[in-house]
Amino acid sequence: MTVKERLIIYLDYKNETKSAFGRKIGVSSAYITSMRKSIDSDKLKSIALEYPDLNIEWLMTGEGEMLKDCSNFEKNEQNLTVSDMYREICRLNKIVEKQQDTITEQMGLISEQSKTINRLVFQRQDGAVTNRTA
Repeated sequence: MTVKERLIIYLDYKNETKSAFGRKIGVSSAYITSMRKSIDSDKLKSIALEYPDLNIEWLMTGEGEMLKDCSNFEKNEQNLTVSDMYREICRLNKIVEKQQDTITEQMGLISEQSKTINRLVFQRQDGAVTNRTA
């Protein structure tokens, strides 16, 4: 499941429209539709602040539960400091960066495999032509 799919599941759970979501985090109503692979760190920060019950780790990786443990959240909400939030955002940024690195690496592997496939197809076609003329 992709980040986009998980975000849509969360918004459906919250009974929130994509346009309302966009307004809250400061993006266009087409933001979710135009999402490709991940969410920029500045948008992730806005999402974390606007939707404090959303487990951002689940959103980015699919690991854990969609919602944070609300019993602890309500108790701790007023005790969160700016530095706590900053640390959490930094931790999440590292997750995003790691995913972006993985995506870049996978795209490189796909490119190399595509070149190999093209080379093999060309060799086969070239061999078939050579065999016919021989």
